[in-house]
Amino acid sequence: MNNFFAMKPSLLIKLLLLLFLIALGFGCSKQSEKDKRESKKKVFPEKHFILNNIAKMPTGGYYIALNDSIRKIDKEGKLIWSKGFEGNIELTCIVNTEDGYLVGGKKNYEDRQDDIFFNRKNDYFLCKFSKSDIAEWERSFGGDGNDYLRQLTSTSDGGFILGGDSDSRISGDKTSENIGKFTSWLVKIDANGNKVWDKCVGTGWRDEFTAGILNSEGNYIMTGSGEYDGINNNYAIIFAQVDKNGKLKHLKNIGYFKDSSIISSTIALSPDGNYILGSQNFKLIEVNKQGKKIWERDFNYFSDFSDSHLYSIISNRDGTFYLTGIYLPSKFKLQEDDPYNHQDFHFQYCVLKVDSKGNKLWSKTYASNTNSILISPEGEVLLGCIVESSSNRNWKIIKVVE
Repeated sequence: MNNFFAMKPSLLIKLLLLLFLIALGFGCSKQSEKDKRESKKKVFPEKHFILNNIAKMPTGGYYIALNDSIRKIDKEGKLIWSKGFEGNIELTCIVNTEDGYLVGGKKNYEDRQDDIFFNRKNDYFLCKFSKSDIAEWERSFGGDGNDYLRQLTSTSDGGFILGGDSDSRISGDKTSENIGKFTSWLVKIDANGNKVWDKCVGTGWRDEFTAGILNSEGNYIMTGSGEYDGINNNYAIIFAQVDKNGKLKHLKNIGYFKDSSIISSTIALSPDGNYILGSQNFKLIEVNKQGKKIWERDFNYFSDFSDSHLYSIISNRDGTFYLTGIYLPSKFKLQEDDPYNHQDFHFQYCVLKVDSKGNKLWSKTYASNTNSILISPEGEVLLGCIVESSSNRNWKIIKVVE
C-alpha cells in the first residue's frame, strides 16, 4: 500500500485514469447489451385506431382520419386532398353526419405545460365539416389530466356520444367523478357540439374503453377491458349500458384473464337483439341486454398459429359478422430459451367472415395492418389499412372480394 502512494503523481494519475476508462467501458458494454435486448422486445403491433376511421362520401369516395390530418380519396383510392390541423392534434375517429362529417381525436397541450395557470394535458378534440369540406366548428372536452377520445357514435337526435378514457378529476368539462385510477369517460353532445351530459363508467381500478354502439332503445352499449384489482394483474371484459340521459343501467365483468396487457374488446349487435363481444385470440362471447352470458367460445380460426388478436367486429345484413385482426404463425412462436426473439415475429393481418354462431365461413390475409372495417351503403366490405415505413404511416383502402 505504501508503494502505491509512493508512485510519481503523473504515473498515479495515468493509472487511475486507466482504471476509470476500463470501468466506464465495462458499464457501457453492459448497458449496450441491455439496450440490444430491449430493442428486440416487441409486442403485438400497436392498435392505433379502433373503429370509424373511414367515412363514406355521398359522391362515392372516402374520408380517412389519420394522424393529424384528414384525407379525401376517390372511389378508386386516389388522393384528392389532405388537410391538417394546427397544434398537437392526433385524429382517431370519423363519422358521417346528415350535413357533412365529424372527426375526433385528442388535443395535446404539451406546449403549454410551462403556463402555471393552465392545467390540462390531453383533451377530447372534435371538428365538424360541411358537405363542402368547410370546417364549421371545433370543440375540446377535458379535465385537468389526460383524456383520450377513441370513438364517435351518432345518436338518433342528431347528436353524438364520445367514448374514451380519462384520468382527470372533476374539473373543466368533466363533472363525473373517476371510478378508479383510469376510467372510461362518455360525453354526450348535441348536433352543434354542445355538451349535454358526461358519465364515467368503470370497475374500480383501471379501465380502457374500446368500442360502443346504440341499441334499438337508444341506449349506449359500451365495452372495454378492465384491470379490476390493480394488484394481481387480473383483467376482464367490461360490458356496460348507459341510457340516453347518461344513467348507468348495467355494468358487468365478463370473461376474466390473467397477466395480459393486450386484452381489448369490440362489440356488435347479433341478429336476435343480443350482443357479440370479442377479445384476444378471437374469443367471442354472446350476452343478452342485461349482460348475462349466453355462450362463450374460443374459435381456432387458424390451423397453424401461436397467438392472435381481434381488433373489430361488424354486423352484416344477412346476420353474419366480419372480423379483423392479426395472428402469429406457430413457427414464429416465442421460445423460452430465447425471450428476446420478438424481432422475428411475422404477423398476418386478416379478415374473417363468420356466421351468427361464430363458425368460420372464409378468411383472407393481407400484408397491411387491417385495423378498421366498414360496410358501405352499397354493401361493399372495406378495410382501412395502416401501411408503415421507417419514416411515416399511411392509409389505404382495400375492397374485399368474397
